[in-house]
Amino acid sequence: MIDPPRDAARPRPRRRVARVLVAAVVVLSLLGAGRVAWVVAVPAGDGVRAEQLRFLESALADGAGQDMQELFPEGYFFSHVLTGLAAAQPAAAGDADALRVARTALDALGSPAGTAPFPDTAAPAHGVFWAGWSLALAVEVARLSGLPADRADVARRAGEIRDALVADDDGFLEAYPGQVWPCDTVVAVAALARSRALGPVPGVDEVVAGWTDRTRAVRDQATGLLPHRLDAGGAVLDGPRASSQALMLSFLPDIDPGSAAADYRRFVDAFVVRELGLVGVREYPVGMEGEGDVDSGPLIAGVSLSASAVALGAATRQGDAALAATLDAQAELFALPVPWFDGRRYAFGLLPVADAFLAWARAQSAATGATGSSGAPGWLWPGWLLLALVPAAVVLAVPRTRRLLLTTPAAGRAGSPAARR
Repeated sequence: MIDPPRDAARPRPRRRVARVLVAAVVVLSLLGAGRVAWVVAVPAGDGVRAEQLRFLESALADGAGQDMQELFPEGYFFSHVLTGLAAAQPAAAGDADALRVARTALDALGSPAGTAPFPDTAAPAHGVFWAGWSLALAVEVARLSGLPADRADVARRAGEIRDALVADDDGFLEAYPGQVWPCDTVVAVAALARSRALGPVPGVDEVVAGWTDRTRAVRDQATGLLPHRLDAGGAVLDGPRASSQALMLSFLPDIDPGSAAADYRRFVDAFVVRELGLVGVREYPVGMEGEGDVDSGPLIAGVSLSASAVALGAATRQGDAALAATLDAQAELFALPVPWFDGRRYAFGLLPVADAFLAWARAQSAATGATGSSGAPGWLWPGWLLLALVPAAVVLAVPRTRRLLLTTPAAGRAGSPAARR
């Protein structure tokens, strides 16, 4: 009897490739299911935010702010200010590392690159967008440092915003000539409110206390919420949208806790939905359709990913732990986190400004007078866990692929006709 060729004892190449592919499907399926279970069981926490900050510091030092400016109108500014606030807000006074990050960010806002997109002659300086966010960060720098010079800087900035609001007719200031976004003024008034913790600034209490009533006339009749955009005369151009609404709701508790709690519940009713087992925030109220833009990003079934990330901060400020946990877990699952030696980045670090928004949202804490649970829908994570297991279940349910995976090459050769001869 003729012996078979020596190569017959080796697994055929096609069989080896099939075995690797089947094993890969099973392993990836199990890893996906494990990932779903992990993000549900283990919240991101301060350790993850600290890893994000390490990445953001490194990326900004390498010019990420300038890169983001080429993609977004305030890309440089947001990348720096949100990184500074994400480091500073949860930190205790005297925290040297948080102060270093926050002061670096504040210096960047005042640099030529930080002021370039904004009007030079506006009141307050560079427009309310620049002035409001800059004051919010300056407050944190002064709180962390305790230095008289930093407190004086806060008082100066707060005085400029106070004066501009007192002189304005309707309580909403321009960010650019002829362009008014209410969310920019909300940030500025909230920063005024926060500045009071460092010492009194004459007239600030009155501006903050009267702002809610002063701006009530432009609220949307259907939702009761502040609009997205006004014209220079104070007329509404765009009604409530989630990309600005979620941002405002992260600051409104500093101005008027009662009004903020009521607005938050209206926001959840009008914008928070569950689609395909996931919870998201629509850019436009339920029942209304619209196009995505630079504020909202691309819309998926009407849901804005950027608004959903920022809403994590709003939910946290209102003590809505269930919705905050849901949005945080989904971000951790689907935003493609990549831990690396220089920190943790999302979406492979291609958009550091998005990482900065997420880190800032995670740095928020519950406000005084928070409304608590809103009754928003939760995400159906057990369904996603089962969906992740489907590929492995299908592979293992088919006898042929199961044998391919579980039968060793040696056993297969021992039972072959060539081995029996």
